[in-house]
Amino acid sequence: MSKARIALMVALLLFAVSTELDQERDPYPKLPTPAYEFASGTSGRWCDAGDSAWMRGTEAFLVGPHFAASVKCRFVGESVPAVVSGQALALEDEPPAAMGNEFVLTQFAVATFEPPDDAAEPIDVLVRVGEREFPLDEVPGEGDWIAVVAPLDEQAALWIEEDGRAQGLDLRTGDRIDDAAAYYEGIPRWTGQQLAPLEYEVDIDYGPYGWWISCESGPVRVFRDPWIDGLGWAPEGSVFLRVTFGWCKRWEDAGLTWELDPDRAVEVEGAEKPVSWEATENTWDGVDVVAVYAIPEDASGADIGITPHGELTDEHGDPVEILDELETTEMRAEF
Repeated sequence: MSKARIALMVALLLFAVSTELDQERDPYPKLPTPAYEFASGTSGRWCDAGDSAWMRGTEAFLVGPHFAASVKCRFVGESVPAVVSGQALALEDEPPAAMGNEFVLTQFAVATFEPPDDAAEPIDVLVRVGEREFPLDEVPGEGDWIAVVAPLDEQAALWIEEDGRAQGLDLRTGDRIDDAAAYYEGIPRWTGQQLAPLEYEVDIDYGPYGWWISCESGPVRVFRDPWIDGLGWAPEGSVFLRVTFGWCKRWEDAGLTWELDPDRAVEVEGAEKPVSWEATENTWDGVDVVAVYAIPEDASGADIGITPHGELTDEHGDPVEILDELETTEMRAEF
């Protein structure tokens, strides 16, 4: 075979190989995924306990009066892992992130606390990357996921706001941002306790032969709340403590009324005057008192003293003297 013929056959072979490669090559190659690309959805789980992406049991969660959000899985990198794209089909063919950016991929778990349905205020949810914001319709729940391409030097965070207070969660690290600390002190979100009953008996200067009156009511109850409907959030660094009890107030047969002094009747360790005091008439000639105090949010308990300071009056509104020294009912709430 001549050299010319051999050269021709080699040229034809190279041409055929080149043509086949050109046919296999994508005529429309995808560009890298740019910064601030955002997607969300719901899918099967991305990781299992023990995986490096597993976040359950860490501090990567947010809690509020009527919501809870907890991270299950987290991936951060230049491309979408196959374990994620295999579940979240919207991310199946996503090209790698553009230079200087990375994918921040988060899947959420079922909340460990079931929030009530009667949220007094709307709950606003969004993801913020740098100055860009991506609103969500609701707080992420079991299986929900968020995918965003974030510049390496910009924070990517989930923000949840209720009743004017926003809390954030860094989606890269799982660290909370500006959180309502009272929810994360290792103390139950809502704590209720039943304490000592109230029992009083005093002699009074009333009538020609003197008189005595007594009051026996059920136990005092206390509730620890970072937020209360109608009052909103406790002041910064504080948590609300609700003290509830019954008080007799009226002795109809004798025409007597005993009004408690809201500023002096109850003393709570770590608090000054009550933030709120409500005395609601009940069916047994008395009132149900709900007194709210602001105590330090990291307090593990509080001493409480109830002394019925106030004014005792007759049916004409004239003061009646109490002859005995008022006793204090002391108790302690432990959180």
